[in-house]
Amino acid sequence: MIAGAMQIHPPAAPLQRAQTGNVYPWHCDQWGHLNVQNYALWFAEAAAHALHRCGLGPSRLAEMSATPFPRRQRVWYRKEFRLGEVAVTDAATTARTGGPTVLARMREAISGAPATDCVMEMALHDAGTLALRDWPEDLSGLAAADSLGDAADLLAPWPVELPAGRLPGMRESLRGVVNTWDCDQHGTATTKRYFNAFSDAGLALMTGLQLDPKVLLEAGLSSAALEYRVIYDRRMRAGDAFVMFTGMTAAEGRKTWRFVHVMEDAATGAPIARTDVVGVFIDAKARRAVPPPDWVRSRTDGIRID
Repeated sequence: MIAGAMQIHPPAAPLQRAQTGNVYPWHCDQWGHLNVQNYALWFAEAAAHALHRCGLGPSRLAEMSATPFPRRQRVWYRKEFRLGEVAVTDAATTARTGGPTVLARMREAISGAPATDCVMEMALHDAGTLALRDWPEDLSGLAAADSLGDAADLLAPWPVELPAGRLPGMRESLRGVVNTWDCDQHGTATTKRYFNAFSDAGLALMTGLQLDPKVLLEAGLSSAALEYRVIYDRRMRAGDAFVMFTGMTAAEGRKTWRFVHVMEDAATGAPIARTDVVGVFIDAKARRAVPPPDWVRSRTDGIRID
């Protein structure tokens, strides 16, 4: 190693290094920072490494004809990643009611500055039928609850309950199809595809309200997500078509806004996934959160569902 070279920030036990990612132009959204779908991708990769350390690597899963996937996922965005930056993700798996839960923390690689946290409550499915399976009893390397340190804060109860389905007043915000490149080795959509759809639905709805990025930037504003809470009701396969319905609910603070998205099967209307998104408007120059102006609030009144 070159003398004096900068060192990648080490993980804090019991979390272990599980993923490293460089931010490229194709990872970034219209605001110039890492899009939520790529955070989801890197957290999924970190979860795969964490489960591998527990004895559920590719060979074992293939023998079992099984595939893990989150039942619920919660992500906190604390720092923007921008073009050229490097992120490292550390993860650990702990035992919880219903199965293993993966805790993951993403940091700026050199400084170690906290960037994004994620908790994934995992489920195990049959790789062919996608029916729920029991977890094997011989999982190893699970982190004890009393060893998690401040990462245990990620296990806090959710502050709100997500609706069981579409709510009155929600508007159609997106239609899409799962393509082969959206899928994993079992032909099922990855979490990245779900987050991509949630992000696109929010952008499409805001554009319909004449709050698209061009309008906001001309007003000196941008926006960013602070938190996603997702419940996955059903996994999708290549060829599945979906419809998203979206509404805005009461903000959790003077500077924040909340979207609720419900993704449904386009053919049956059955719920596929539900998410609650907390976001914030940002002064585009000062890069700090600001309350939405009155003209922004007036344009969103029509999609309020509370």
